[in-house]
Amino acid sequence: MKGGRLKRLLTDDNFSLLRGYEQHEIDMHDLQIMTNFKNTEIRYVLNRYFPDSLERRIENKLQMEAQIEHYINMGFPVDIIKQDVMLIKHLYQNQSLLRFIQRLIDNHDIEVEMPQITLYKFKSIVKRLQIKRAIVENMQRPKPLALKHIAKAHHVSESSIFKINRILNKLDPYNTSLDGTLGERIEYLYDIHQTLSDGASMTSVQTQYGISIDDARMIKKVFRQIN
Repeated sequence: MKGGRLKRLLTDDNFSLLRGYEQHEIDMHDLQIMTNFKNTEIRYVLNRYFPDSLERRIENKLQMEAQIEHYINMGFPVDIIKQDVMLIKHLYQNQSLLRFIQRLIDNHDIEVEMPQITLYKFKSIVKRLQIKRAIVENMQRPKPLALKHIAKAHHVSESSIFKINRILNKLDPYNTSLDGTLGERIEYLYDIHQTLSDGASMTSVQTQYGISIDDARMIKKVFRQIN
């Protein structure tokens, strides 16, 4: 009798609980609360009557892990991408989110080339990039402005501008990222964002930069958060 009642609960309302479990919208703990059945009872019914749902849950997890891996390697901040990935959407605290992703890395569930960063770090790198470009453009002027004007325009201290300027004077200012490989990746995203802001269509950006429409949408979403 218990098995029959639990089956009905899982399949009521067009299989809403079962579908939610498959899509990682809810977990085993949620099912316990929603059905008032024990963990062992739920697992028994799932294994006996809904093995396809368990397989779909695993497949969805693998797909979402691949999505997380791709987004991190693109340089997107994890606290923004989580909104689009059900597997991590429920992690509201950044520290919990970072720990969860680190476990995926440690368990070799995902392989990443870029470090996982938050929107705060992403915004900081973009700010430094904008300042770098302003300094480089200033170098190209017939009569360069005093650096204090760049500091005022970007709402930062003059000492910050002087520090970046000293770094650029030691390197190739046109082809050097202030933040290494991650900075280069974010500069690439910034260029795509600028192209979109200048009125380019998603399709043209897809062709020009070799990215997917979903990636272009994510770029727009990320930069909306920092502008």
